[in-house]
Amino acid sequence: MDMEKKFVVDTNVLLKKPEVLQQYNCVILSHVLREIEKHISNKDKPELAFSARKARNAIDECRGKVEMYLYDYHCRIQDFDDNYVDNKILQFCIDKKYGIITEDILLRLKCEAWNSEYGHDYGAIDILEIGSNEEEYKGYLELTSDEDVAKFFESGGRDCKHNVFGLNQNQYLIVQPTFTLNGERSGKAREVLKWSNGSYKPVTQSGTPATNHFTSFKPKDIYQQCALDSMMFNKITMVHGTAGTGKSLATLSFAWSLVEKESEFHKLIIFCNPVASNNSARMGYYKGDRNEKLLKSTVGTMLGSKFGSLKAVEDMINDENSKLMLLPFADIRGFDTTGMKAIVWIAEAQNLDIELMKLGIQRCGEDSKIIIDGDFSGQVDMNVYSGSNNGMRKVSEVFREEDIYGQVELPIIYRSKIAKIADRM
Repeated sequence: MDMEKKFVVDTNVLLKKPEVLQQYNCVILSHVLREIEKHISNKDKPELAFSARKARNAIDECRGKVEMYLYDYHCRIQDFDDNYVDNKILQFCIDKKYGIITEDILLRLKCEAWNSEYGHDYGAIDILEIGSNEEEYKGYLELTSDEDVAKFFESGGRDCKHNVFGLNQNQYLIVQPTFTLNGERSGKAREVLKWSNGSYKPVTQSGTPATNHFTSFKPKDIYQQCALDSMMFNKITMVHGTAGTGKSLATLSFAWSLVEKESEFHKLIIFCNPVASNNSARMGYYKGDRNEKLLKSTVGTMLGSKFGSLKAVEDMINDENSKLMLLPFADIRGFDTTGMKAIVWIAEAQNLDIELMKLGIQRCGEDSKIIIDGDFSGQVDMNVYSGSNNGMRKVSEVFREEDIYGQVELPIIYRSKIAKIADRM
């Protein structure tokens, strides 16, 4: 691709994948800005308003990189309605010989028809499609419509031996989840199943037992239940979701319950890439050895909150018979877990690019289990780890059809009402 090529970004892309502003030479028209502003004030569709605010913030972060065209543009193509924003975008691209980034099928078809009719000598348009109109892969399919639920039961329900909904291996099927009056998920469902080896398997994970450090962990919803099921039965599991959904607590409770009793796994190894939070001030170098520095990172803070204190975590790490190990990606090359019977937890994995993620997974031997957690949609702290270069996204693309892999998005925030409201910012 010509890296100097400029692309006009359609509204639908900014709402779903604002990270494209970091990846391409983008132009935003005044018409698109007005649509974003209109969606921000949409009180009837809070999820759309939330996406619009994220798009606005992404535009603000890219000031100086993104070109703004603040004048109203008009469509001059004969018989094309000038009141239609897509036609104005098309006219602008024809005049400027810019490309279009869009997920709008009708706009794409219109662009392709223009190219086909007029050819490259008449302001032809290069179209860059970002993904598809399918939703981000979550590791499960929810049947919410009466038609889909009826289709499930008419095909035999949990006894059906046909992959009616085209699920990947180890993908979960959540049948008829119920919702509260304000439209939020309740976490209840009529059926929670997993497609595995040609049939549906019921998901029955009730939680993890208490350990010396943690009380028993009971899943609060069907999504956490699926995450525990995947951790138990799959070689590699990705758990992702926004802050406060229970990713770290579920992972640590599960892993520690197995490591502490030394049944199949004897050690928990945490791979981490200490990165300061996005837009935060750097505090310079920390004193101390590797473990002391890691404990002062976001991963150390998280472990301290879960185990009760940083001192407790430090004592466990320094114990000669320690079941806990922290390893930064800076020191990971050449490491091999073979023979260690380890659970490898790749924590805060949204801050890994494809090469780092590949390096981490390749460290793991046959006697290890891998759990990857993070939020690649909302908590990426450096642009180099965002968008198509994000390691978590690539893992999902490469592994989702493998029989050793499971993935679950946790959508419900439990930390506090404050945290839930803050997620809209």
